[in-house]
Amino acid sequence: MSWVSAVWSGVKVLFGVGTGTDGGQGKDIVQETADIYSNYHPGVKDAHDMVAEDAKQSEQNVNDARAMQGPQGGVSAFDVFVNGLNRLPRPLFSLWAFGTLVAATFGLISSTGFQNLDPFSQKLILTIVEFFFGIRVVSQDVPALIKTLRNK
Repeated sequence: MSWVSAVWSGVKVLFGVGTGTDGGQGKDIVQETADIYSNYHPGVKDAHDMVAEDAKQSEQNVNDARAMQGPQGGVSAFDVFVNGLNRLPRPLFSLWAFGTLVAATFGLISSTGFQNLDPFSQKLILTIVEFFFGIRVVSQDVPALIKTLRNK
């Protein structure tokens, strides 16, 4: 095989000369590459149309979410009472922890000082306070601030 026939066979592979099942008019590698590029990198008009379609779909999703009916609350007095009870535990524990912390700190309860509370109450209060204010703030930043203020 001479170099001319090697070049010609390369041209035939790249540009599809004389290939294809439709009498030599099949897609060549260059045309297929161009088609793939145009499919994955749309032009300005196609990109604009895609953005407009995306915005339209997002607006439709928001409208659908707004139109959705959530679960309805009870209408009877018993249902209202049960819904209220279901919402009470977290605020009650929080108020109890804060009240006990303040009362123990200022000696308003039988044990004077937080350290004199029973270990279960100490752990529970610390857990609730750390949850609300963040563990790092309660365990590191506040003690460091107190230590700094005492040394001044």
